Amino acid sequence: MTAPGWYPDPYYPQIERWWDGQNWGWQTRPRPAPLISMQPNLGVDAGKRPMGKVDEKVSSTGEATHVRDTDSEPPQEDQEAQPAQSRTRSPRWLLIAIVILALVAVGVQLARNDSSRSTSNTTAARTTLATPQPTVSRAAAPAVPPTSQVPTVSQAPAPAKPPAPTGPPAVGRSYRDGKFEFTVNSWDGTTVNLTVRNIGDRPQFLNTSAQYLYDTQNRRFEPSGDISSDLFLATLNPGQSVSGSLSYVLTGATPAYLELHDSMFSGGVKAPLR
Repeated sequence: MTAPGWYPDPYYPQIERWWDGQNWGWQTRPRPAPLISMQPNLGVDAGKRPMGKVDEKVSSTGEATHVRDTDSEPPQEDQEAQPAQSRTRSPRWLLIAIVILALVAVGVQLARNDSSRSTSNTTAARTTLATPQPTVSRAAAPAVPPTSQVPTVSQAPAPAKPPAPTGPPAVGRSYRDGKFEFTVNSWDGTTVNLTVRNIGDRPQFLNTSAQYLYDTQNRRFEPSGDISSDLFLATLNPGQSVSGSLSYVLTGATPAYLELHDSMFSGGVKAPLR
């Protein structure tokens, strides 16, 4: 198995593609040009072609002649021209490939735009043909016949006064004791319906057993412990109110008034029932 690294692309040898050890990746880069040796050639004069080996031969006249062996080393210009040519061709092929890919992408996008435009135009035409706009005809307003009579202004009757509450004097009135305000909503002879509101600045517990009833003989009665009433064991926060009923067991007694208390130690307030 080949180790991960950069290798020549199997389809475009001018570039290198990343191999992760199992598959080719999408990362590419230009293939690097071969390195050119910058070491000076001792057998080459500046600005001249490289010289071959020099052999001395002695002629028949006794003079020494020098013969160059030009086949021992290739010309330096050919070695330098080949890397330069490879460096020039690689970017050119890469540029051509990029231009071709860009033209293909532009053509695909234009084809998609034309397809979406034709689809929208077809849908709009079908919608127009399928749902014709209804024509609404407006009827002319009926003509108002002229009149010379002056309209008479009728006076509205005065609002009727609400009927005075019937029943005991305490019904419909509010009474305050300490941190509670009591409103008597109704009284049927044995059961009173109350609305209690906390007018203080802290929570307050409502003691239902401290809401007394006195009869005409000044005898005191406590309400029966009805746990179904919302007033039973109610604790009210400031501004909170609760409504409920309290029932009294009266055996031949005639009720005179209610004595409503903030707590069992308060002075209480009287709500007359006669």
